[in-house]
Amino acid sequence: TCSPLLKHEVGFVFGQLGHYWALPAIPYLEAVVNNPEETAIVRHECVIALGDISKSKSVMEKYFTDPEDMVRESCLVASDMVDYWDE
Repeated sequence: TCSPLLKHEVGFVFGQLGHYWALPAIPYLEAVVNNPEETAIVRHECVIALGDISKSKSVMEKYFTDPEDMVRESCLVASDMVDYWDE
């Protein structure tokens, strides 16, 4: 298995690749965010990447009440990013 640091960095890279290049990664990023067994830092980075890539708030809204503060707050930030880029 990969370390949480490596998983975090992979999520970051997908977010940096942008909408066109990282679209195939969306289902995988969503699966990581959906996994409560994954570390909060990895889930956080995947949420932020989804905000950069998907341009859709539907994934983030599912986790507005996540028990992990970092994940919940990252979802709010990612949702704001989607709003910003939609303007």
